[in-house]
Amino acid sequence: MDRTVAASLALAGIMLTSTAFAQTCPPAGMTREQLVDLKSHEFAVPDAARRQALALDLVACLGSPDPTLRDGIAFEALAAWMRNKQLSPATVGAIRDRLVALLGPDSPDPAGVQRPFAALVLAEVARVDRVEPFMTDPQHRQLVDAGTRYLRSVHDYRGFDEREGWRHGVAHTSDLMLQLAVNPRTSKAQLDQMLAAIATQIAPAGEHSYIYGEGDRLAQAVFYIAKRKLHTADEWHKWFEQVAAPAPLANWGDAWTSQRGIAKHHNTMQFLTTLYLYVRESGAEFQDLVVPSIVAAIKPLL
Repeated sequence: MDRTVAASLALAGIMLTSTAFAQTCPPAGMTREQLVDLKSHEFAVPDAARRQALALDLVACLGSPDPTLRDGIAFEALAAWMRNKQLSPATVGAIRDRLVALLGPDSPDPAGVQRPFAALVLAEVARVDRVEPFMTDPQHRQLVDAGTRYLRSVHDYRGFDEREGWRHGVAHTSDLMLQLAVNPRTSKAQLDQMLAAIATQIAPAGEHSYIYGEGDRLAQAVFYIAKRKLHTADEWHKWFEQVAAPAPLANWGDAWTSQRGIAKHHNTMQFLTTLYLYVRESGAEFQDLVVPSIVAAIKPLL
């Protein structure tokens, strides 16, 4: 670590371990009203050391059942500071370590919001690394592994609630997949790992129909994976064939005989048609690699 960064963090009382993070939200010494006021001032914290400390403390708010603290303040503040390069690599790295741990299946998440928002902030961490790399190769691999493992594990498909706000686990993790996809050091093998995880959530088992734009966010992630042009047309054909398979239905004609079948048809069609529009309207040079396979996948659903 850069000695200057380490010294500034030390002055702010920040130890780069799990003990650096506040365990409560609002952080000790602050009120909800003060955090709301901070937002009204566009999260301006002129003192750099204080900003680093507060960024670490706000991680606890990602698990708050209060959507104003969780989404409107913690996420928005962390995203704003990272996009404006106002957090040091040491601070972003410490946040990354904590969020990766929070994505784990053993991390408590009683309100069902902490893991989805950990994934969403990790998308911003991945963006920082794409713009100005700070992660080691093992850390990058760990982020791919943690993100794909969590995406596969999502079974809570709640989206928006007027009282509780957003959860949106599939969409938030799709944003992480997108940021990893556009990073040139994400290897083809890792893109395959991501595609396999995405495929499990395009039409999840059961009767749930996506209504909060999940198909759109999944399609965006796949679009940017395709844009890397690391896969052949045959590889894409096989992947779309898998995605559009009617199983466990005998065929797509059976979709209209059960709620489960209707949901599967809806979710699959939503993803495929959205991705088709993205690719066609982009005028992307990789169209020939994927468009024929998307069209072939859509036809049996019509």
